[in-house]
Amino acid sequence: MATTTRLLQVRSLLLLARSAQVRGWCAANQALSGSLSCWNTGSHTSSISQPHQQHLLLLSPFQGFAAHYAKVKGGRKSGKHKPAEESEDDDAAAAEAQQPEFDPIPYRRLMEQAVEHLTLELSGVRTGRANPGLIENILVDAHGEHMPVKACGTVTVRNPQLLAVTLYDAELAGAVARAIRNSPLSLNPSSSEGGELLVQLPRVTKDTIDRMIKLVSVEAEGAQQSIRRARQKGMDAIKKAFKSASADEKKRTEKEFQKLHDQFVADVERLTKAKDAELREHVS
Repeated sequence: MATTTRLLQVRSLLLLARSAQVRGWCAANQALSGSLSCWNTGSHTSSISQPHQQHLLLLSPFQGFAAHYAKVKGGRKSGKHKPAEESEDDDAAAAEAQQPEFDPIPYRRLMEQAVEHLTLELSGVRTGRANPGLIENILVDAHGEHMPVKACGTVTVRNPQLLAVTLYDAELAGAVARAIRNSPLSLNPSSSEGGELLVQLPRVTKDTIDRMIKLVSVEAEGAQQSIRRARQKGMDAIKKAFKSASADEKKRTEKEFQKLHDQFVADVERLTKAKDAELREHVS
């Protein structure tokens, strides 16, 4: 009866070892080792029949099997063996992380700013009555820096043919007058008793229109230069980002970025032609 009870205990331990997790396997393994060691001592072997002893000896390999199974299950639980789906996800994430990164938005914004500045400049080039925008964006070399006339003073309209510049700093009168005189408009400002600069606009003639058209061309060229500089910065960023990528990927990205550049250049040309046509309508 005792022998049968022991055998049932051993078999129960084996069944428990097959269904338990890592800790259960370890516990079952220890319990199994203890049970077998007890059966191998001389105090009990004498009371066990020969067939039962042989049956217990055949059970001893299951001790190694339990330990091996627990090791495998423990490895899976600790993350050493990941499911196939998780491995595929990790590989996809790693591949995506290795993809070159190029963000065209900063360079696109630089090109947009160039077009916006050109639009503002052209809005001040008008025929007819005097308009502050005609001179307030002319660059002045003041205190070693280049700044527009509107940063040096306030431009107001005195009459349809006269503009007045009220300077914030009277010492800048010479620099502002020189900048207006050397501009494509070829205007000739003069000083007033109140420290203002007076800019007399000539009556609209063909020569006046030609000067305005020249001014438009200068502004358009400045915008195109800004767009080209933004393009060069973008191309340098692409070259750096795709340094380890295939030549086809790099070439494809450069082609798309070139299209972006061409769009803004086309915008500059469109604005320039529209302003040129507007000015030429006043030529008699």
